Amino acid sequence: MLIAGALIFAIAVIVVIIIIWPLVTQAGEVDELIATEETNRMTAQTVVNRRQEKKSLSAVSEVELMRLANQVPDTPQLPSVIIELQNAANDAGLEFPQITTGAIGADEGGFSPIVLSVNLEGSWIEMIEYLRLIDSLDRGTRVVSVVYNYVGGTEEEPGYVTAVVALEVYVMPAAATAPAGASSP
Repeated sequence: MLIAGALIFAIAVIVVIIIIWPLVTQAGEVDELIATEETNRMTAQTVVNRRQEKKSLSAVSEVELMRLANQVPDTPQLPSVIIELQNAANDAGLEFPQITTGAIGADEGGFSPIVLSVNLEGSWIEMIEYLRLIDSLDRGTRVVSVVYNYVGGTEEEPGYVTAVVALEVYVMPAAATAPAGASSP
């Protein structure tokens, strides 16, 4: 019986060594492979997150560049500026009898100004509203000076304010020329 017990023990040890030990070793290798692949997955996820962040920042940057390109185009696009100024005058309730454009000025740090002179008629409140509206135009516009003149009223007509507003709109230096001295009544 002792021999039978030793034989059963020997067979059990042989079964463990031949069948179970390779499975344990293989399970350890699989655990190492899983840990390596998890590290690779986390690294790849980090790269994907960075790329998605850069992509979203790129989209934001592109929108900002488009906004700036609209504010400072590479061509004068004076008709669109005149329409915006006319619309601002209409929205403020002013009369817009004349606008005069100048030539493209010298390059000022990557931008070239075009001087515009706008003549307006209306009330003080309308003048203030017009200047507020100019600040919100799509095109990059700077008010250089404003000269006001009060015209007294008569029995038939109330008094009003006239203004000559000197503005600068900007273009990229690539813009060759603008029509100098053009005027619209």
